[in-house]
Amino acid sequence: MAELRKQNIQSIANYAVEGLMTHDEEKILDFYEQTMATIEAQAALDREGFAALKLTGLMSLSELTRISTAQDTYLYKVLALDELRR
Repeated sequence: MAELRKQNIQSIANYAVEGLMTHDEEKILDFYEQTMATIEAQAALDREGFAALKLTGLMSLSELTRISTAQDTYLYKVLALDELRR
């Protein structure tokens, strides 16, 4: 980061992740470590900074699917969202 600041680079493009095909502890730990390094680098700056986290990178697609299904159940069966639209 210090080398980039010397070159007046103020932001860095990053990648986004959207869940793992299967639960992979090594990949989750790697994502966690990269996330923490980003937060720590931002916190160490002498000016305001910004870091965005995409927590879905810490979940498998099956977990994301379960959450999505639960959300749909809550919206349409518990809250009866379809009924409210009529």
